[in-house]
Amino acid sequence: LGSLCLHTSRRAEAGVAFPARVDMFVGTEPSQFGWAGRLTPFADEGAGDYLARAFCSPQSQLIGRYVRLLIQATGSHVFADEITIASGSADARPVTAQIAEADLRSFTLAQEAIVRSIAELEQRFATDATATVALQSLARDADGPSGTMDLTRLNVLDRALRTIVRDARQRRGETFTAAFCDPWALSTPFDGRPFDQSPDTLEIAASSHRAVSVALSHAAAQDVGVSVSASIEGEGADAVAVKLSEAGIVTRADGVRLGDALLPLAGGRLHVPMGETRQLWVDLEAKGTISRELHLTLRIDARAATGEHTTLTRPLLVYALPAPPKPPLTAVWGYLDARLVKAHPRAAVLDMLAHGVTAAVIPAGYSLPWPAGTAADTAIDYRAFDRVMKDLEGHQQYLFFLSLNESSDFRLKLGTDFSSDRWQGAFTDWIRKWTARLARQGLGPDRYAFYPVDEPASPGDLETLVTVARLVRSVDPALRIYATIHEPEALTEQVVDAVDVFQLNGAALSGETIARLKGRGKTVLSYATTGGGKSGSPETFYRALGWDAFAQGLDGFGFWAYADTGLSGTAWNDIDDVRPDFAVVYDGDGPIVSSKRWEAWRDGVQDYELLSAARDAAADQAARATVTTLARAAQQAQYTDTALAPIRKRLRLIAQTGHDPSEPISQ
Repeated sequence: LGSLCLHTSRRAEAGVAFPARVDMFVGTEPSQFGWAGRLTPFADEGAGDYLARAFCSPQSQLIGRYVRLLIQATGSHVFADEITIASGSADARPVTAQIAEADLRSFTLAQEAIVRSIAELEQRFATDATATVALQSLARDADGPSGTMDLTRLNVLDRALRTIVRDARQRRGETFTAAFCDPWALSTPFDGRPFDQSPDTLEIAASSHRAVSVALSHAAAQDVGVSVSASIEGEGADAVAVKLSEAGIVTRADGVRLGDALLPLAGGRLHVPMGETRQLWVDLEAKGTISRELHLTLRIDARAATGEHTTLTRPLLVYALPAPPKPPLTAVWGYLDARLVKAHPRAAVLDMLAHGVTAAVIPAGYSLPWPAGTAADTAIDYRAFDRVMKDLEGHQQYLFFLSLNESSDFRLKLGTDFSSDRWQGAFTDWIRKWTARLARQGLGPDRYAFYPVDEPASPGDLETLVTVARLVRSVDPALRIYATIHEPEALTEQVVDAVDVFQLNGAALSGETIARLKGRGKTVLSYATTGGGKSGSPETFYRALGWDAFAQGLDGFGFWAYADTGLSGTAWNDIDDVRPDFAVVYDGDGPIVSSKRWEAWRDGVQDYELLSAARDAAADQAARATVTTLARAAQQAQYTDTALAPIRKRLRLIAQTGHDPSEPISQ
C-alpha cells in the first residue's frame, strides 16, 4: 500500500463542510491496525462555498490487507465520492505497532493533543532556539514514521514534551511561579493564562459569587505537590466564604485539552505535573446583606519540592443592593433521570438552585402522572410524580413536558388515537384531576405550565400545540402553555394566541418577534443550544446569556443542558460517545463536580439581576440610558472579566444611588 486519497466536497448552503481530520490505519488482520498517518490536514479548508477536493495520506509503504479510515466530521455529514489507493513499492514494510480496533479513536485524539500542544509551545518558546529545535523534532516523531506508532509510543512523546517545557523554564531561571490569571480564558495543561496586570478591587454583591484564579507552574524534574490556604481579612470577614478547587483537565471534541472541571482541593493540596501548569480556582461567596471592604489572602507553598512559597492578596468589596430584584426565569433542562445525576437527584437540584436556575422541566418519560387508560374512572398513580416534585422543591416554576410531538410515543399513553374525541376527553379529564390535586397541594396555575411539544415546526406539531392548549384551557382559563420556538414561521396567530410563555432560539429570537410577543403580553425567554458544551466559551456563550437577555428586554434565558452526556461515556471526554457532551457538570468522587462554564452561567444570572436593579433604581432617563449603554458595552467587550469590572462598578453605583456617575463608558 502506498498513498490513499479521499475525494470529498463541501457546500455551506447544504450544511456540509470538509472533515476536521481523517486518519488512515492499515492491518493484516481486521482487528489490529498500524497508524499510517493523517490525510492532508483539513484545518485550513473548513466550511465555505462549493468545492470538491481530494485529500491524500503520506506515502505509507506498508504491507497490509485491511484499510480503515477514521473520519472526524465537522457537523453532521461527510460527503465522499471515491477512495483511491495507490500501490506501494517493493520495499514496503510490515506494520510494527499494533492498535486494537477499539482503541483507534483514543489513539487519534491522543495524537491530536500532542500535535496541538507542540504548536502551542512553539509559539510560547519562539525565542528559545533550543526548545524550538526540540519541538520540531518531536513534531516529526509525532507524525511518523508510518506503521510504528501506538499508544505506548504516544505516552513517551507526551513525557518528552513536558521535559522540553521543564528545560525551557530552567533556562529562563524559573523555579516555582504562582500568578493571578484569567479564570475564564481557555487554559491548557501548559498555559494558565496569567494576567499581565491583575485587576483592581473585586466587587461582590451580597448573596453572590465571584471567582479568582491563580496559575501554578514549576521547573522541577518531578511532579510537585503544592499546599494552598486562603483567608479573608478585615472587619466582618465571616461575610465571605471561600472554596478552593483545581481546574481539572478535560478533552474537547477536537482533541484540545483544557482546564474546566472544578475539583475541590482535598486537604488544600494541589498536584502540578512536571512541565505542566495548573489553575487554582478560588470561589468567593458573599453572604448576608452588609457592605464590607476586605482582603483575600492566598498562601501557596511548594517548599517541600522547590523551596519556594508565596503570598498573594486581592482587595474585595462586598456590597448590598437596595432591594432584591426579581430573579429571571431560567431553565437548563436539568433532567433528574440523566445518567450523570440520577443517583443523587436532590444534590443536583440544590446545585441548580444555587446557580440561579428558577424553572424545572419534568420530561414525559420521567414521573409525569400519566393515566393508565381512557376510562373516566381510570386511576392515576401520583407516587413517582410526588417523589420528583419533592426532589425539585425550591424552583419557582415547573414545566410539565408532555412530549406530544408527532415522532413521540407519549401521545399514545392514553391508549387511543390522539385526534379522536375519546382521546381528547380522556386528556381533559386527566388535566382536570391533576390540576385539582396540585391546587390542593398549594401549587396554583401561576407556578407551572404545560409544555405540549418541543420546538414545533411541522404542521402536525403546530396543530397539536394549539389543540392541547385549547383542551387545557377548557379545564381552567388560568392554566398556562409553554413552548420552545426556533422557527419564526411557527409563530402563527393561532400559536401566539395559544401560548403564554415563549422560549425562543435561533432565527425566532429577533427583535421584531420579541416586540410582537411582548406587545401581546407574553412572557418571553431565550435559550441556546448550538455552540455550548466544552466548546462553548465561559464568557461569550454561558455568561453572555444573562447580559444578552437583559439587552433584548427578555424575562429570562436558558441553555441545553445541565447534565446531558449522551448515551454512554463520561462528561470528562467528548470523544467517548457518538457526539460531544452538553453537560456543565462532571461525575466525580462527590455527587456534583462544577465547571468554569457553569460558574460563568451563574455570573450571567447575577449580572442580569444587577442590571435589573440598576434599571429599576434609575432616577431619571439619563441613568436608564446608561444602563442600556453599559449592557451594549459589555457585549462589545466580549464579557471579559477585565472589561466587566468597571461596568459592574458603574451599575452598582446606579443601583445604590439612582444616578449615573460621571466616568466615561468605553465603547
